[in-house]
Amino acid sequence: MQFLRVLSLANFNIEEVPESIGSLKHLRYLNLSETKIECLPEQIGNLHNLQSLLLSNCHSLFILPNSITKLVNLRHLDNSNTPRLNKMPLGLGRLTCLQTLCNVVIGGAGGCRISDLKGLVHLQGQLIIKGLHKVKDALQAKEANLHQKKGIHDLLMEWSYSFDDSRSRTTEYEVLEARVKTF
Repeated sequence: MQFLRVLSLANFNIEEVPESIGSLKHLRYLNLSETKIECLPEQIGNLHNLQSLLLSNCHSLFILPNSITKLVNLRHLDNSNTPRLNKMPLGLGRLTCLQTLCNVVIGGAGGCRISDLKGLVHLQGQLIIKGLHKVKDALQAKEANLHQKKGIHDLLMEWSYSFDDSRSRTTEYEVLEARVKTF
């Protein structure tokens, strides 16, 4: 199976992806949609030819591995309807070929930053940005250049409902204003 190019395990009752997935060097399309996986192994970063990674409706998925940022040929990362997803890696901006990215989760230290979206100029369709309450500097939102993403037709921006002392109304307003002025 070393020359396998397409692998679909969609709707299978699997809970984890084996580390050996990283040995499928020629894989271009991997569909894990509607499975019970919680995470992907770091070896997923070895799939340098991967163009489509489908993770839609993976209701148990809560983290994407850091190695996903090595998938520079990735064009489609469908992580739609993954409600538990709460961590995406820093450096997502390296995936400059991305056309589909449904959800972005802004993280704290070591997690995805809103400025990581800067180089993703080919994004199309719907984009949901979650965790905007973690943005501490409105300049990061301006660096994201959301106005350059001409293919995005739906943008949903989410902040946390709870407002504590670690948050600034001014910063959050400026983050929203950076997007509103450019749309």
